[in-house]
Amino acid sequence: TMTAPQPEPRINAVALGVILQDNHLLLEPMARWLNVGLMWRPIGGFIEFSELSEDAVVREFKEELNRDVEVVRLLEVTEHLFEFAPDSGPLHGHEVTFLYELRFAPHHEPVDLEPIESFEHDAPASAEHSTAHWLPVSELLAGQHPVYPADLMTKLAPVFE
Repeated sequence: TMTAPQPEPRINAVALGVILQDNHLLLEPMARWLNVGLMWRPIGGFIEFSELSEDAVVREFKEELNRDVEVVRLLEVTEHLFEFAPDSGPLHGHEVTFLYELRFAPHHEPVDLEPIESFEHDAPASAEHSTAHWLPVSELLAGQHPVYPADLMTKLAPVFE
């Protein structure tokens, strides 16, 4: 069985970003080893020491999707404690998350709503290839696709105004 990385007992700072295009949101599936089933989350990752959160989310999009993005605005900062139950045992976490609205930089916009291949260099070997998908906002608001965090669509309300 896949062994999940055990996080150090510390508070992690995370930067996530969402892009709205043609009434679709770009989201990626959560790691398979977390055993949460198919859940969708914004793209992003850990903020490195001495890196600003907005620089981190831009870097993560470049690393994962090989596309340049620009920050539109900070939507919110939240703190959460969570627990997952992968095969290797319970996984507890404590995160402070910066959630940004982004747009693609000029000449980096996708020409369609096809899935965008992503490569996570630090993901477990069984799951290094994940794919970002454009999910219809109407279906997300109707609860047809489980998202993480559960109140993501409420947090994104300003994006749809």
